[in-house]
Order: sequence, then structure tokens, then C-alpha cells
Amino acid sequence: MNLLRPAVNQKLPDVSGEGAEQVDEKCAESDILALMNKRPTHNHRFGSYVVLSSLLVGALLLASCATTPKPAATTEAPTPTPAPTPTPTATPAPQTPAPDAELQKAKSLKQEIDQYQLGTLVPDSYKKGSDELAAGEKAMGSDNATAKTQLDAAIADFQKVIDTGVPLGLKNEADQVTKAKGAADAVKADKAAPELYQQAVTLQQQAEAKQKANSPADAYTLYQQAAAAYAKAEASAKQKRAAAETAMQQADSQIGQAKTKVEAIQKSLDSSNQQTSSNAQNQTGGGQ
Repeated sequence: MNLLRPAVNQKLPDVSGEGAEQVDEKCAESDILALMNKRPTHNHRFGSYVVLSSLLVGALLLASCATTPKPAATTEAPTPTPAPTPTPTATPAPQTPAPDAELQKAKSLKQEIDQYQLGTLVPDSYKKGSDELAAGEKAMGSDNATAKTQLDAAIADFQKVIDTGVPLGLKNEADQVTKAKGAADAVKADKAAPELYQQAVTLQQQAEAKQKANSPADAYTLYQQAAAAYAKAEASAKQKRAAAETAMQQADSQIGQAKTKVEAIQKSLDSSNQQTSSNAQNQTGGGQ
């Protein structure tokens, strides 16, 4: 049994990883050869026992040498750190374009209202639209969105003034023409100034036709011209009448003066006739 100890206690090489299988095979082969080269010094029985023991020990050595190879150490690749997601930059809101068209339209409507004096007919909407126009024009450039809102409101209010005021304005203008015509008729303008009077009549007829044709701007102008023509005919008639009256007065004055002169002459003649008659009577009485 002491024969087996050197083989059993033999220190095995520490092999792991790559080449472990080759080392195990060499270890087992060397141990078996070492045991078989040992010659028995005792009898045949003892030799058989030694051989059997040697085989058993060799098997154990083979089992001990055939250790499971350790797996090769693997280096794990580092997990890539995901790139940070960029924070989206807030896109500034696009600047509202300057409402130049709205500003121009609002001013144009106000100019039309002022031309035909419609603001006095619809005063509330006219004042509101004027304030909105001023606010919108002030906000131009610095706050175009607010400017557009104000100007759109001004356009709506000015349009309301026009829609409501035009019919009222046309009625007022037509009434002015009727009034002017009555004044002209009162002074016999159709006789005293027939040309001017007829011109006024023509303008009035044209204004009425334009109003019926839904041309309020033309009707406004023609009504105003007709009223002016009637006023001119009236003035001309008055002037001519005044001149005639002056002439008549002058004529009356001249007639009066002439009558006075005639009366004076008549008195002088009467006085002379009386004197002549008296002298004749005196002469007749002295002759008797």
C-alpha cells in the first residue's frame, strides 16, 4: 500500500481554461504507466491484488484529473449609453403681418361717411368705428394681431353707418330739394328765371332716377346740385323782382314828379286865364 502513495499524493498541475483536456489525458497516462512499471516482490496472489489496486487507483486518478474545465472568462461589452434626447426648442409663433389692407379700407369708409355727412345720422356706430380705427392704427407694427382685430371691428361699424345712413341721407337730400323748389316757386322763378329753374328740375329728375337704380352716391350728388339750382333760380327771380320793383318805384316817383309839374303848370295857366278875363272885363266897363 505504501507503493501507491507517491502516485496518490502527487500534486496535479492547476490547469483551467484552454488546453485543460490535453493536461488531463497526460496525467492519467503517466499515472497508469508508473503503476505498471512497478514489479511485484511478493507472490502471485499478492501481485494480482497489486494490479487490481493499481487499476482502481488509476481510475480514481483519472476521475480526479478529469476536472471540469472552467469556462473562459468573458468580458462583457459595456452597454452603450443612449444619447440624450434633445429637448425640442419652442418655435416662436409667426408674426402676424401688418393689416395694411384693413387700415386702408377703414379709412376709405370713414372718408365716404364724412363726405356725405352720414355720421350725424348714425352717431353711435360712427363714434365706435372711429375709436376702433384709432386703436388699430396705433397698434400697427407693435401688435399686428390686435391692430387687425380693431380694424376689422371699425370696418364693420363703418359699414353699418353706411347701410343705415345712406337711405336716411338720401331722404334728407330729397327733402332739401323739395324745400328749395317751393321757395323758387314762391317767387315765380319759373317765370323770372326760367333757364335756371328748368336746370334744377332736370337735376332733380336725374337724382330720383339714380336713387331708383341703386346708385346712392350719384343720387346724393344730383340731389345736392338740384337743391343748389333751385336756390339759384330763386335768388335770380328775387333779384329780378327787386329790380322791377325798384324800377316801378322809380317810375312812380317820376310820374309823381311829372304830375306835380303838370299841376303846377295847370295852376299857372289857370291863374293867367283869370287875370286875362279880369282885365277884359275892366276894359268893357270903362268903355260904357
